[in-house]
Amino acid sequence: SVLYFNKIIILTFIIFLINLFGIFTKFQLIVSFGNYIDYFRYLIYFFIIFMSYNLAISMKISILSVKKMIFNLYYFSLIFLLLQIITYSNGIVQVINPRPLINYQGLQIGGPFVWTYSFGFFLILVFFLYMGELFFKKHSVYNFIHLFIVTFLLIFTQSKAIYLTLLFLFFFFLFHSLFIFRMNLIKKLKYLSLSFTLLIIFIFIFIFNIDSFGNILRFIEGFNSGNADASTATRLKQLSYIFNIPDMKLLFGFPEFKITIENAYGYYLYSFGIVGLFMYIILLISINYQNYLIMRNSFIGKNADLKILTLGFFCFSMSILFLSLGSAIIDGHKSGYLFWTIMGLYYGVIYNEKDKLSKKV
Repeated sequence: SVLYFNKIIILTFIIFLINLFGIFTKFQLIVSFGNYIDYFRYLIYFFIIFMSYNLAISMKISILSVKKMIFNLYYFSLIFLLLQIITYSNGIVQVINPRPLINYQGLQIGGPFVWTYSFGFFLILVFFLYMGELFFKKHSVYNFIHLFIVTFLLIFTQSKAIYLTLLFLFFFFLFHSLFIFRMNLIKKLKYLSLSFTLLIIFIFIFIFNIDSFGNILRFIEGFNSGNADASTATRLKQLSYIFNIPDMKLLFGFPEFKITIENAYGYYLYSFGIVGLFMYIILLISINYQNYLIMRNSFIGKNADLKILTLGFFCFSMSILFLSLGSAIIDGHKSGYLFWTIMGLYYGVIYNEKDKLSKKV
């Protein structure tokens, strides 16, 4: 049988080879087997995206199938959240996510992803898919209710990076939908009204539940006093480790100690050096450029589902640029494996639907 590749799959394998070469420059520094595993991470990503890409092509998976899979995962997350509320001590719930919904920082919703950051990353995709459903397809109460639920869940991630990302992508979505995609004036007014309503809902929930946002409150208090809040201070301290890299080890990194650096750019610079950081940035630019080309070409046709999916996935991949400031989001166990799997399926679906695009991408 034929095996299929695309540019992102090939680039992922090249990054693995470069990381593998980096091992030979620092055998004396890597003090544990766990440190070696990091250098084979992109080999795992390569196999995940390669297999899911070929699976989508061989099984001729459709646009609707991918959307249905994403929505089903979202529905599963809602069911899991209900179980957390009703039966928190349940063994299955504890295995999937042992963290309580409410802690000293207030209500923080991580769902089956455990960490709110990872859950927010997935919800950004769901948010823009539902936005697309309302903008380009069905103006149903059902879609609006779910968009409200997703907005509520995103607010209670209590992540500053999620808020910043969502705000930027929200206005990008509006600009592209209203001005690049040619709509008549009546439709534009309807969608602007919908967008304004969502913004009011976001502000309303935030203001009237401010006591539940312990993490955000500490950030505001720290900002007003001229000091960084605890989470920001922790990340700044983590970044300070980068300055301990000797000049001769700056090219391929200096992982003498297993140090947690939540900023993805800082993590790649410390662990894989200038070369690793450069390849990470090239990867993000390549994924977003590829997704932009797919989105742009899909908007020339009349397939509403294709427009919804491509715009949603472009917003999803764009979010990584912002979220990388607070976490190596595509390297997380749950969020990372999910990302590489659904990106492979997405590219496979685009391959299957290439006749509906104005150009090959």
